Amino acid sequence: MRWILRGVAAEPDGHDTSFCVGFALSPALSPFLVFPSLHGASVRPGRRSPRLIREFATFRVRRRGIAPSSLVNETRVVTLCLAYLRDHGRRVNSIRVKDIDAFVTGFAAGRAPPTIASACSTLRAFSRYLRATGRTRIDLASQIESPRIRSMNRPPRARPWRDVQRILAAIDRDHAPGRRDYALLLLMATFGMGVGEVLGLQLDDIEWKARVIHLRRPKTDIAVDLPFLDPVARALALYLREERPSHARSRAVFVSRHQPYQQLSGPSAIRDRIARYADRSSVQGGFLGTHPFRHSHAIRQMHIGAPIKTVGDILGHRRLSSTSVYVGCSRQVKRVVRLVL
Repeated sequence: MRWILRGVAAEPDGHDTSFCVGFALSPALSPFLVFPSLHGASVRPGRRSPRLIREFATFRVRRRGIAPSSLVNETRVVTLCLAYLRDHGRRVNSIRVKDIDAFVTGFAAGRAPPTIASACSTLRAFSRYLRATGRTRIDLASQIESPRIRSMNRPPRARPWRDVQRILAAIDRDHAPGRRDYALLLLMATFGMGVGEVLGLQLDDIEWKARVIHLRRPKTDIAVDLPFLDPVARALALYLREERPSHARSRAVFVSRHQPYQQLSGPSAIRDRIARYADRSSVQGGFLGTHPFRHSHAIRQMHIGAPIKTVGDILGHRRLSSTSVYVGCSRQVKRVVRLVL
């Protein structure tokens, strides 16, 4: 699907840049059991995994289009459940509801309701698979209940947009790693990138002449071509030209300051940098991490009137229900689509 975005991008200093650019969204789930992780490594059910788990994973990918990250979680839950049944002398063809209840009771200890609900959803899918393949005759799926999670039980942990601007303005771009941090956080705030997406960005993903950033959302494996806005282009150009080590072997855009100049990995380092800049800008209270930048971007889009479907496409959501949580945080609805910073 192709969208045309029109709007304005504004840097913290108030400089505005108009743009009008098209970008394509194309789901590309692999039919094979090899999946990209958040940082480029591959994830697959191991060859020592029981045949049943491998077949279930294949079914979920080929027939249901399950995202790689979700599949990893699903196979983990199914593996734990089968291990529990084996330890208690139960075979797959003799599973009863009481066995599932006992497993979920133990699994739920110390886990949050959303995690428990996700595990129950996986067990329902697994139970339907067992029945569809003739491994059991009992309809277990209809009898597996999960905790009720209200849609706004935990609203997105977003920061006020003014706080995002203050944090960006507090970054000292005259001293390393200021240009790197500014470009990195600017991408997160402008396009709602997650930490895995921005850290996984490669030099080859940027087309300077076409003014396009090629991005693949690691959670949904959806490919998105993002407009290379002037503020983002300037920030990246300054970092790449004046601060990024020219002899770094890694093709990642954002690398460490010291040898061997490896790709940045994990959200903890970025979270620490955000906390430092927030303290410098006197931004206090609330959650200070990497995800609030993504949430703030989404809520900002809703405030300025971006259609919920377009916001979901930009964020890489597959379902409108994933994006609808931001609607309750928005106060205005207009008919123009904008990416604003």
